[in-house]
Amino acid sequence: MPLNNTVGKQLPEYLEALWRFAFRLTQSSDTAQELTQKTCLRALEYQATFHEGNLKSWLFKIMHNLWRDEVRHNVRAGLKLVGEATPIEQVASSDNPERQMLLQEVQGMINQLPEAQRTVLLLNAVEGFTYQETAEILKVPVGTIMSRLARAREKIGQSVLNSETNSVSLSARRLS
Repeated sequence: MPLNNTVGKQLPEYLEALWRFAFRLTQSSDTAQELTQKTCLRALEYQATFHEGNLKSWLFKIMHNLWRDEVRHNVRAGLKLVGEATPIEQVASSDNPERQMLLQEVQGMINQLPEAQRTVLLLNAVEGFTYQETAEILKVPVGTIMSRLARAREKIGQSVLNSETNSVSLSARRLS
């Protein structure tokens, strides 16, 4: 069977998106780097199994499967998996301090979501995968994707409302 060179040629185009997704999953720069490397190695190792289609989706599916397997292994071994998150300034730099604060708040809200909701939100809203593509990557029905995404958005919306309420309350106290 001839080797599929599409994967090797196009893989560099997706490295940044893969690392970004890995970082959001792992909340650790070093672990994200490792997961990205493992994903690339696995993709190259199994490139003959890739048939013309959405390479990005296939790569994300590989990454998610590797991460899921690592989580399962570490849970069985009783190891802590997620470490300290790298400050968001290292991921998305901005000269605007207000924008940096907002990015940090949003990242904190996303990190508080259960993993299933966080993963769906990242794939759909951040990486731009459709519901169908997200469902294929995660191997769950489209309805599950829609439900998880709705709950994630609701929780983030509630967090924003709570945050705004708390800051208004603090401002009122300072004025008193």
